[in-house]
Amino acid sequence: MLEKQFKELIAMAMREGYSDIHISGGSPLVFRKNGRIQFDHRLRWTNEDMDNLIAWLVKGELLNRLRTRLSVDFARTVSNARLRMNAFVTIRGFSLAIRLLPGTVPRLNNLNIHPTIQQYCHNEAGLILVCGPTGSGKSTTIAAMVEEINETR
Repeated sequence: MLEKQFKELIAMAMREGYSDIHISGGSPLVFRKNGRIQFDHRLRWTNEDMDNLIAWLVKGELLNRLRTRLSVDFARTVSNARLRMNAFVTIRGFSLAIRLLPGTVPRLNNLNIHPTIQQYCHNEAGLILVCGPTGSGKSTTIAAMVEEINETR
């Protein structure tokens, strides 16, 4: 039952274009869309729900690490969506931060970044640093750059 609810939540978030979901037991669900935080007070998961969700998502050694370090990063595919997640322990119990990743890698020229970035991908050697705050598109930029390199070499 809980797995079905979670899969439906992920499918809905993908349809609506959310980039992040935050779930904490007893609190409203939190969504991020276009950098803006939105609370959904209609949807609340209990602490017991969170215990069961974490047990379903986090297995084996990863679960042991969560119990000892109180935080663990991992990735899963759920409802045909790639998810990067951080499970962590708060004073109230387990919480989960979810980043929904696009199903396809965008083209560099569709990312609204300077054209010289694409030229860097054609260099024979060198180091490129991609820096920025959380949610600024670092992983997307790197994925698009790797795709450009793979297509042109």
